[in-house]
Amino acid sequence: MRTWISLVTAAALAGCAAYNDQCQPLVEDPNERVAFVATGTELFLDRPNTRHANNALGQQAADALVWVFSGGNQEAEFAVVNGGGLRAEGLCVTRNIIGAGPLTDGVLHEIMLFANFAQVIRLSDDEVRAVFEHSVRELFGAAVDLKTVSPDGQFLQVSREVQLTVDCALPPGARVTSLHLGGEEVPSPGRPLETRSWRMATSDYLINGGDGYQMLEDAKEGPLRSVTTAQRFGGVDSNITAAYFKQSTYNSTEAEGFQVDPGRITFNNCAVPARP
Repeated sequence: MRTWISLVTAAALAGCAAYNDQCQPLVEDPNERVAFVATGTELFLDRPNTRHANNALGQQAADALVWVFSGGNQEAEFAVVNGGGLRAEGLCVTRNIIGAGPLTDGVLHEIMLFANFAQVIRLSDDEVRAVFEHSVRELFGAAVDLKTVSPDGQFLQVSREVQLTVDCALPPGARVTSLHLGGEEVPSPGRPLETRSWRMATSDYLINGGDGYQMLEDAKEGPLRSVTTAQRFGGVDSNITAAYFKQSTYNSTEAEGFQVDPGRITFNNCAVPARP
């Protein structure tokens, strides 16, 4: 469900987290700490900072998708999370900024509101490049004040395996100037799928063509594709992220909490979000 809901009920709603009458997400313990936001860090959840910049929580959600597929025969080589899936405006409260300190399971599920299923899809070099070109095609140039516009939700937060450089002075469709996955360059033009393919983890929402990712829906067809859904934690992205956080060092102390990794996506000639 991608529309807002006027009445909050305890019933589970397809594609959205369920809430009770006290506006608490229906998780086992909404007050359970899952991680710390690092000392000296602020987590920004407004649209410019989730849809136009590296975002600490989006990065961790992507890392969690790689983690949940580890150890099986469909391991993910990298993962992406659409910025539009991270929401400041929960059903009951708006949180543009979360300061350093504990992050609870309830708050995490309000931010990751839509309860999408995590899946792995096999892509060619050219398809991977098409995904990232679509991610950055609506980014704004450096002269734009992002306080006056609302960036699109198609922008992707990426896992630690991704090193992407984008130039917003270039035309849409030709903005990715460098792309490495796990240290390996993704060439353009790309190699045939039979020669080199990439296993990307993301949400079923994107794989089914959401946010304009038609190339992913098209890529589901064919004998080499084999889309696989995560089996642990109900396969749901918010549950997976919570579980990933709980077992990580980010859940040890505030000093070891998570913070943004600015090296995953490098922006040239692009508008820079301000503090909300």
